[in-house]
Amino acid sequence: MTASSWNVLREGGASGGTVLMLPFAGGGANSFYPWLPYLPTAPTVLAADYPGRGTRIGQPPSTSPAHLADTLAGEALDRVSGPVAVLGHSLGALLGFEVAWRLQEAGRDLTVFVASASAAPQLQPVPPALHELDDEQLLGELNARGDLPAEILAEPQLVALLLPALRADLAAGHAYRYGAADRRLRCPVTALGGSADPAVPVPALRAWQAVAGDTFRIQVFTGGHFYFRNQLPDVATAVTAALGAGIAGLRTI
Repeated sequence: MTASSWNVLREGGASGGTVLMLPFAGGGANSFYPWLPYLPTAPTVLAADYPGRGTRIGQPPSTSPAHLADTLAGEALDRVSGPVAVLGHSLGALLGFEVAWRLQEAGRDLTVFVASASAAPQLQPVPPALHELDDEQLLGELNARGDLPAEILAEPQLVALLLPALRADLAAGHAYRYGAADRRLRCPVTALGGSADPAVPVPALRAWQAVAGDTFRIQVFTGGHFYFRNQLPDVATAVTAALGAGIAGLRTI
């Protein structure tokens, strides 16, 4: 039996809705466990594993953003009922947008979409093509951007295990195309990012407004691409505010 893309990080109340969380390139569902103490307890929290890691370690990684989004959305449609919010970080924001769009087109109650540390989809692809670098160059670039913690980079065997999935994720991100110019989410959209993120400057975050519904918010924190690591309580407060505003907006429709 093929492992599910979605992992239950926490069961919520019967009427609390569901939050879908999508990780960065090379990351997995477990990267969101530190968020749980700071998020509201009402919704069920599901986090994604992409092929080649976590619960899907035996599956070959995919370089196709459309295939990844179709799989994630299809499983979410089968598994989730009631109000649903979507949050993604970096690559997860692009895939999260695609999942949110598919949920919306299927008639689901999409309450809010939160994009973290990603340029808006219509700006893709954003150079450089990191997946084309050799191992030494790639690790050097990721180290400079703070994408991989020092404790991981210090373990060559762990790095060797991570690289195939990481390269596939980076290739998928670089292959992403927004497509039709009229694809907008009808729910509120919040963009979060770091003030010193070399990969995602603030104007690229602000460009998410072009695919948002009537409500768009942006909040910039001190830090780089993984700005949330040292200020997770404050970031989670912003996410909680977005979730609450999204549900309130749904109730007024």
